[in-house]
Amino acid sequence: MTKVSTKIISMMMLAMAVFAISCEEEFSEEDALNAQQSVDLAIYVVNNSSTEEAPVSGATVTISQNGETRTATTDAAGAALFADAKIGGYVYKIEAENFTTLSGNSSLSTSNFRIGQVTQRFELNSLNVAENMATIKGTLEIETDLTNIVTEYADGVELLIEVNLDNKVLHYSVTTDAEGQWELQVPTDGSGTTQVSVRFPDLERDQTIAYSKKSSEPGSFPEVLPTITTYPTLFTMYTAGRQNYNNYPVNSIYAVYGIAGDAPSGQQTAIIGGVNINNDQEIYGLWFSNGGDYSGTTADSIDVNFTDITGSGSGAVLRISVQNFTNLSSAYGNGEYRWVSQGSGYTNDYLNQISYQQNTVNSSERKSYVYVRPGTTTFLNADYGTGNYRKDNLE
Repeated sequence: MTKVSTKIISMMMLAMAVFAISCEEEFSEEDALNAQQSVDLAIYVVNNSSTEEAPVSGATVTISQNGETRTATTDAAGAALFADAKIGGYVYKIEAENFTTLSGNSSLSTSNFRIGQVTQRFELNSLNVAENMATIKGTLEIETDLTNIVTEYADGVELLIEVNLDNKVLHYSVTTDAEGQWELQVPTDGSGTTQVSVRFPDLERDQTIAYSKKSSEPGSFPEVLPTITTYPTLFTMYTAGRQNYNNYPVNSIYAVYGIAGDAPSGQQTAIIGGVNINNDQEIYGLWFSNGGDYSGTTADSIDVNFTDITGSGSGAVLRISVQNFTNLSSAYGNGEYRWVSQGSGYTNDYLNQISYQQNTVNSSERKSYVYVRPGTTTFLNADYGTGNYRKDNLE
């Protein structure tokens, strides 16, 4: 029994040896040579931002292979040398003062070991203002006063600038001045393919607007008088879900209105529909929505006083006699009046002449993208428009 077992064991060992030899034959001599082979690697670093692609000296080059990390510094020719670099892939990182940092993966193929030395070239982009900069500038507009037709400028707004270089995003910021202007120099890759994005933040600013009342409030003119006020308004370069354009403009608000003196208790006070203003900025006429009923009044006449809600006009008073007509419209139409003063400085313009204006970017990222070239100036103007949201719905 023991002899049989010994024989079986011997046969198994022989089979294993044959299998091992067979496996060794499948792993070729070339495979074994490649697995052990190494080459001298020379990494050349050049300035992609210069026309002649000058070498970058003093750059720190780091490579990592098989858990081993090595570092070398480029010489005057822009070369960093690594002896006995293994065939296969490696990870690199290249850093230099006043240049972008470059990192990524590269490899040495199995054919390289027969050459003995391999040269690889990498390009850095300069961050030096003197070499390869582009200028980007613009004006940022906003409609914060709807009572005039003058465009305002968004001052004190911090814009975030992103420059894409060497698969890396460089971040900058710039703030608009009192005229909404901004300007920044950014590095480029020298080829005109440098992408720059400008991000416009959301703003909440007071907006000046003329209105008579909120839509939720009761009453009408003359119980409710028109006025100019400011409301916090959201301005954003993205309008989706925030288009409150029904609030822009609040129409038919005139700068000047007239108020007639009160009728006797229980009777209708006259309502002035509008006024006429001449080229000398004086009030010379008016019309009525309702002449009212002044019968039984003890007064000989009723005064109409005028208000300019912009504050520019003043002083006009119209006196209408009620001795022959108790309806002010009839009395006025029959010449039963005189001007105590036609005033001065009045304007016949209605306010809120600017209709709803959407912003000029309208991106969910609030960004605008441009491509820049070295030595050039690219303009990027933008406008927040009349705003996107005001909490109160005004008439």
